[in-house]
Amino acid sequence: MKIKLGLLASLEGHLFKDGRIIIGDVAFESRNLLEQCKVRFLDYWDDEEIYFVFDEFKKSFPNRDISFTPISHCAGIIQLRKLY
Repeated sequence: MKIKLGLLASLEGHLFKDGRIIIGDVAFESRNLLEQCKVRFLDYWDDEEIYFVFDEFKKSFPNRDISFTPISHCAGIIQLRKLY
């Protein structure tokens, strides 16, 4: 996850005001939703994969306009907008 965070921080530096980084991926709004999905789909779960957990992810970007839009039970769109 540190590599993903570092990449996003460097990309953010290339955005104009109101520019956005948009990520579509396997993602969950909370750790609880991730755990529920893991139990439900244990036979297919990849323990080596690092999944986005939005509630935890957004803590790495304080004072930023960051949002999560769920697309399905295990996918979502994360948007990070540059305000200044």
